[in-house]
Amino acid sequence: HVIRGFSGSVGFTGLWQNNYYEGRNLIPNFLMQSYGAFAIEHFTKNKTEFEFGIRYDVRQMSVVKRRVDNSLYQPRFNYNVPSATFGIVHNGDKYLIKGYVGSAFRAPAINELFINGVHHGSAKFEIGDEGLKPEKAFNSSINLIYNANKIVSLQVEAYNNYIIDFIYQLPQKPPVLTVLGAFPTFVYKQTNARLTGLDAEVTIQIRKNINLTSKASLLYARNLQTNSWIELMPANRFDNTLKIALPKKYLVEFGAVYTQRQNRTNDNVDYAPAPKAYTLFNLNLVKSFTIKKTKMTTIIGGNNLLNTVYRDYMNSFRYYADDLGRNIYIKIKFNF
Repeated sequence: HVIRGFSGSVGFTGLWQNNYYEGRNLIPNFLMQSYGAFAIEHFTKNKTEFEFGIRYDVRQMSVVKRRVDNSLYQPRFNYNVPSATFGIVHNGDKYLIKGYVGSAFRAPAINELFINGVHHGSAKFEIGDEGLKPEKAFNSSINLIYNANKIVSLQVEAYNNYIIDFIYQLPQKPPVLTVLGAFPTFVYKQTNARLTGLDAEVTIQIRKNINLTSKASLLYARNLQTNSWIELMPANRFDNTLKIALPKKYLVEFGAVYTQRQNRTNDNVDYAPAPKAYTLFNLNLVKSFTIKKTKMTTIIGGNNLLNTVYRDYMNSFRYYADDLGRNIYIKIKFNF
């Protein structure tokens, strides 16, 4: 209900999670309970909307594990953190501007606290830190959506996040030698960090049935305590997609994705230098139709059509092998 431009809402959230495993485990057994309460207030005047929000979160976690000497160890964790947000949206005739500032928190995950072994999903030996504190972030962003006409539309978002006790993985040498072989070792660390970035998207209507969408994603992550780069952050990425609508509900999508080399790293920290830049070409042929009121979509496509040899910086398997080559697939989607 709106009263003199004001409208609001309150809510509560809850989560109960129990992890139990018999035998040798990568993370210990634990019981986690999370509770949260929030209140949001909107105020609208003319073409401008304001939003205020407050939230209080509680996370409790009980852990059961055994030490090296097989003695039982049962630590408990209790996190209580408030947060708040403020946002503003101004809707113009051909544009939309959004501004946001706020605080947030994230409690350490169970693996960040206690993992100590080979994570086979990432082929790394990971070591947690029981002393990790919750992350406390102070975020700000501004977003511009501009529709000049039916031919060009633009969306740009710039953000700056200052995070106290930012949790990240740091390579640690030498690798750990196990019965399965040597694995690169990564430990969970904390620092004060600043993450600054830009996401942009522009769509151009070349013809009535042809449009081109170009996207860019840039991220700069600094360790403020050591005045250095933070390792294992995504490199700059540029994505271009050409869409051609054909008769009888056919659609052709041709994409080219360029990923720069991640040059924002520190010397002699990682096990291997960042891979070189690469470009991947993708193609989709999409057909939509309806059978007895059921909407269906078939997609025949392929990724990395030129079978480019590359390694992705964010894929930990890059220490061992090249990334996926040419991949041809068929998909069928049903909308009920």
